[in-house]
Amino acid sequence: MEKGVILIAGISLFLMLLFLVGVGPVITGNVIKNPSEVSLADFPYPFIKNNAYNQLTIVVPENPSKEEAQAALAIADIVRQSRDFNPPILSVKKDTHKGNRILVGMPCKNPEMQKKLGTNACDVNLPEAKGMLSLTHEKYGLTLIVTGSDARGLQNAAAVLANADFYPLAGEKILVEGSGKALSLSIEE
Repeated sequence: MEKGVILIAGISLFLMLLFLVGVGPVITGNVIKNPSEVSLADFPYPFIKNNAYNQLTIVVPENPSKEEAQAALAIADIVRQSRDFNPPILSVKKDTHKGNRILVGMPCKNPEMQKKLGTNACDVNLPEAKGMLSLTHEKYGLTLIVTGSDARGLQNAAAVLANADFYPLAGEKILVEGSGKALSLSIEE
């Protein structure tokens, strides 16, 4: 009888450890990926990890337009989900953060975005009403750029991110076009 109890306890301990090491991290969200392996398909990871903000700051231009502010708030709402407060939203001049960032707005108003995209053109060299999501890997974290050729393009890109569960996000760069609920994505690797 004692051997049976010890055998059952041993098997139980083994199964518990197997769960904690193998399956548990996937269920709990405690998955650690090499930053170079992270893509837009992983959103909201790494910005949210273990159901908490993972060194996240949302950055807007110094004097954001109404559309830039709305896009930043829409993104804050989606990453907030069940948390009690939004992540910090800072102007580009007040941003000293060295972690994961989401840059929202037009490159001509954001020097950090200009560096990452290699352009200061307000329209990001995109056709009218086209939005863009671009993920860049940094020394201290990841940066997600949410921009567009104009206000409508920016709103389209933010709408895709705010409804990420309904769009097939992948890769490191996505172009968004269309209007309203009829948005289409072009995934660029």
